[in-house]
Amino acid sequence: MKKLFWVLLLPAYLHMVSCQSNTSTTKETKTEQSDHEGQDHSHDENTADAHAEEGEHVHGAGCVHGESDNEVALHRYLDKGHIMINEINPQAFNEIINTSGDVLPAIQESQSLVAGSSGIVNFNGNLINSVEATKSQKLFTISAKGFTDDNTRVKIAELKHNFNLAKSEFERAQKLSEKQLISQKEFNSIEAEYLKAKAAYSSFNSSFENGKELINMPYNGIIDQVLVQPGEYVEAGQQLAVVRKPNRVIIKADISAKYYPQIGNIEKAVITTSAGIIFDTEYFDGKRISSESTAIQDNFIPVYFEMEQPMMLPVGDYVEVALYGKTIEDAMLLPEKALMEEQGNLFVLIETGHLEFEKVYVTTGGSDGEQVIITSGIHAGDRVVVEGATIVKLATQTSSMPAETHSH
Repeated sequence: MKKLFWVLLLPAYLHMVSCQSNTSTTKETKTEQSDHEGQDHSHDENTADAHAEEGEHVHGAGCVHGESDNEVALHRYLDKGHIMINEINPQAFNEIINTSGDVLPAIQESQSLVAGSSGIVNFNGNLINSVEATKSQKLFTISAKGFTDDNTRVKIAELKHNFNLAKSEFERAQKLSEKQLISQKEFNSIEAEYLKAKAAYSSFNSSFENGKELINMPYNGIIDQVLVQPGEYVEAGQQLAVVRKPNRVIIKADISAKYYPQIGNIEKAVITTSAGIIFDTEYFDGKRISSESTAIQDNFIPVYFEMEQPMMLPVGDYVEVALYGKTIEDAMLLPEKALMEEQGNLFVLIETGHLEFEKVYVTTGGSDGEQVIITSGIHAGDRVVVEGATIVKLATQTSSMPAETHSH
């Protein structure tokens, strides 16, 4: 009977001990709250559970390390990558102006290839109309061997003789000039004659190989017409073929007038077609041909590029255009998201010590859509908040950080 009594009494005893323990804990908590009067240590159930799972307690950490709630919160955000601080150093940069444009037809240029001497013409390979050819590709050879009017060798010898005479005279003039025995005007005249003779000899001589004249393709392009037959006798000055550059197009890009100061720095364009295909003018013999800087219409300035026409870039297409400026060396750059605005002025947050930050006003230059040039306000070696600047700003302006959102 006694055994049964103790068995029935044990649960009641344990319940009473548990209640006393809870009461004691409550008293300790109240005492701690009294010691830290003015601090808010409340948590909702979800936040408490989340901290329990992570094995961390914001308040405890603050008490042990002597840090404020904001400092503890900043540590947490830094650890999780919500705040990033980078040391800023100069680097190369290309400004990019993003805009839209149109694909227009370009005037096609053609060129005649003519014989420089008389003789028998031969083809180098199978030359037909409308075939593509590359720059410096050998197209024709002309041989005057066996003809009484063959003066090729005589002409080369004459040009070489003139070149050697001009060279000797130039070398003599150099020595006299060093001793100031001839005037600068006379020396310049002798130098000009030498360069002229050198160019004539080099040009003519490079056009011949084993006594035969070479006719090469002047650029990457298309042979529109072949006007002679292999083995045909041709006269000096006779037309051999008509060639042209590949089909070319003009890209007209309209940029805002606010970019007027940067127009002179634009060097190339990257085009994205309506079908999403990307072309770089650099890879299609592209060049900037003009910018009608004075023709501002509806607050826009047209900028023109000419380039070879790829198959997937049709005339009349409406395209997106990224205009690239010249490379700027040693530029101070920041991500655009690092910038904050206050009453129309831009500023960034610079780390000055452990969890200490200073608001610094800056001025900006060009941008590539992600990074922006900082023209004043920061210096090499500064540690700038580049991610989570709003969080840091809030922490430095308020006595308590907002509760962090947890998801598990």
